[in-house]
Amino acid sequence: MMRLVKTIRNESDIRGYYSYFTEAVIEIISLKKQFPEEELKVYFDLTKVHHYKQENLFDVCFEQDKEDFILHRDEYVNIETFECNVDFNHYDLKIYPDDIRVSAESVIKEYFPLKSELLSELNSKLESMDLENTISIHRRDTDMRVGHHITAPSLEQYYSIIDEKDWKNIFVMSDNLQDLNLFVKRYPEKVISFEEDTTSDNVVNPFFKNDKSPEELKKHIQNLTLNTFILSKTKKLLCSKSNLSTFAILANPKLEYVKLN
Repeated sequence: MMRLVKTIRNESDIRGYYSYFTEAVIEIISLKKQFPEEELKVYFDLTKVHHYKQENLFDVCFEQDKEDFILHRDEYVNIETFECNVDFNHYDLKIYPDDIRVSAESVIKEYFPLKSELLSELNSKLESMDLENTISIHRRDTDMRVGHHITAPSLEQYYSIIDEKDWKNIFVMSDNLQDLNLFVKRYPEKVISFEEDTTSDNVVNPFFKNDKSPEELKKHIQNLTLNTFILSKTKKLLCSKSNLSTFAILANPKLEYVKLN
């Protein structure tokens, strides 16, 4: 057995929740190819992600074997010690290779098991939706222009693709309340959203960069994760450059998707 640990690189880095996870999926795929006969055990030690104000960021939503990590800590090797030989920079790609998506699906199922209460909530929400007739939207804007020098697609770009078909439902996940409300205004009878006050009311900063309490951030993280898995289960996803959107696309190789930038 190879014991691996995924950590943060720098405590001062201000990274989004799914930046750690999408990166880890690709790293695990690479190691499975390099060591096909080995059992890989991965522990996510995300204990110093201070801007999220959680004890361990991974543990907010997912199960993992903390006891083994404590007992065998000396055997765990930083996953980034190994060279990643999977060529996958999702910011540069509009279409993701099918073989990576197939491999990623099994990695996500194995290494990202939802906590039981979140899994129950997810299944309840999925059962309430007609997924085959639902298009999903991940609207990522806020700090992308300043923090990442990326211009988000216009809302009209989303509208034009949505309007190509008479969808029963439009599932909207937006990083800011203003854009969410514009989708609701345009499609008042079709929009489904489970944001529940966990999206940003600031059009410049995402939720986690605002002044929020640990409990508010925990709820935000849980909602992010539920919404990410819902995105992956819909018929079609419209999105832009984002680690979260990429995770959703990798989680389901059958998901149709359009990256708008």
